[in-house]
Amino acid sequence: MLGEGVKHEEDRQRDLRQNDEWRRVIMETIAHRGHDREIIERLKEDQTFESIANGLLAEDPELHNPLSEVVKRFEEQSKGYDGSRREENLYSSAQQWTTVSSDHKLIGHLIELYLTWVHPVHMLFSESHFVLGFREVADGKANEYCSAALVNAICAMACHLLDEGTTSQSPPTGDVTSRVNVTRLRQGFMDEAKKTLQEASYDDTASIQALAVMYLVDWSSGRARNALGYLQSASEALRPWYDRRSSEAAEITFWGIRTLVTVCIGATYQKLHTPPLTKVDGVFNNVDLNRGGEVWKFYRQPGDEKVIPPNPSHATMTACYQSRLFRLVSRINSLYCGTMGKVKWPTVAEMIDRMVAWRKGLPDELQLASDGINAMPHILYLHIQFHAANVQLLNPLAQSGIFRGAQLHEICSEIVQHARRGLEIVQRSCEMHTARFHVPLLSLCCILLADAIMVYDPQHGAQALTIAMGALQEARIGFPLCDPLQELFRKRVIRHNVQGPPELVHTMSSEVHFSMDDILDACTRLSYEQPLSQIICHFDPAMASQRADFEATSQSPTSMSSTGKMQIGAVLNDDDEALPRRPPLNDDPASDD
Repeated sequence: MLGEGVKHEEDRQRDLRQNDEWRRVIMETIAHRGHDREIIERLKEDQTFESIANGLLAEDPELHNPLSEVVKRFEEQSKGYDGSRREENLYSSAQQWTTVSSDHKLIGHLIELYLTWVHPVHMLFSESHFVLGFREVADGKANEYCSAALVNAICAMACHLLDEGTTSQSPPTGDVTSRVNVTRLRQGFMDEAKKTLQEASYDDTASIQALAVMYLVDWSSGRARNALGYLQSASEALRPWYDRRSSEAAEITFWGIRTLVTVCIGATYQKLHTPPLTKVDGVFNNVDLNRGGEVWKFYRQPGDEKVIPPNPSHATMTACYQSRLFRLVSRINSLYCGTMGKVKWPTVAEMIDRMVAWRKGLPDELQLASDGINAMPHILYLHIQFHAANVQLLNPLAQSGIFRGAQLHEICSEIVQHARRGLEIVQRSCEMHTARFHVPLLSLCCILLADAIMVYDPQHGAQALTIAMGALQEARIGFPLCDPLQELFRKRVIRHNVQGPPELVHTMSSEVHFSMDDILDACTRLSYEQPLSQIICHFDPAMASQRADFEATSQSPTSMSSTGKMQIGAVLNDDDEALPRRPPLNDDPASDD
């Protein structure tokens, strides 16, 4: 009986993380009305979630309409909302777009959260066109840049950034009650977005944008397998849609979604169908990168934007260079998956040179000052993505077993430099802006960088662990995806025998069972690690000699020592005498998926 009880309890913990109505009813009951013992007894009796929820509903009719209670609670909290960086009456037409809430202050708050923290990282639409379309509906004007589905999807994604009961003076909380309420509000907006999408308009501008945002919502919720369908649909509609348009707004959407597809491929190592790039030669050709008036203000709760002075955001310029970076990442993915034939050193050298050229070509506005003053979060994130991409480019080379001696040392040293520098920027971002608003892309980059330190620079593994776990702990408050990611990372820490601070050891102790489905819904695979065996099999065994010949005959030899290694700050103390190591593949079979 004891074993059966433990099994049922593990099943309960697993199933309570799902978003269907029966499980939400049970979580709401536990959080607000008790019945803990009663629910456990019913679970021990093998009652289904549906029968348990129906019994609770019969006893407490108020649970029949839980979403309205949650909405009312958040609407009460929004009464003090007195406007933001946009004019106060902009969101007065909110009731035209959603039936979840008629409180324009709540809708405005959610849209502000999205435009502050998500939009500069995943620029899936033109902000100015969206705002114009949102406003014009009040006059009954039809437009292609705003729709009910898009507004509701944006609000659903913003719920990941929402903390119930939080003010600008109090820190966000991650208690069960708050997370249950926010989850239910997010699901309400998501259901509305799906309901308002019409088959006849799947290839309309706003519908394509809504599908891409819905991917972000479900991915952030730890529903990656379900999310892929939304992104695939947006991607398939993209090519014929783009052929009919060449405006600035269309190009921002086109490259935003293409970049998101590459992000997805990089995160899941699964090839999605992507429309060909014929007739598309450059990135953001029709977009003004130096537009005036783009500002960024720290915004978590109404009033924050009035306390902290604004800064030029350069968000559009950041999106452009992010798209250029992920165009390179897409080529690396194609190279490593074998679609370009055997991987030879000249092709790898070309990719290294292109990554170096991307970094050197960043305009002054996107450079990071040594003191970090006025560094916008999305600009910091851009550099984190760059270093994570380099680690993913170089890691298979180090693990291939092809390179030896000085060549291997140089590759490993370069991985360590990128990982250290990337984590340094992660910590700067956490200190300046908190990691509470890290979208899944940033959480994945963070653990990939920390993982590289544990493998190639183990003497600094504890410091890397502290930075990565601190960021995950903050982000997981609003992003359920981070829970199974943290569990996967915890297992990697144990495998590499990294010892962290005592308080961190307690935090990392896992009492929650994560099933195979939980992991698949986070990564669509059973690991976030690169599938090295699937990559290395495409490597030409003669790559080491090819590198020596290539550098001997090239007039401008490509050497990773010429990439301009950055000076690493005090976050991870550099030790020039420490030689990074490559553990033998046979000692770590789990890294070969």
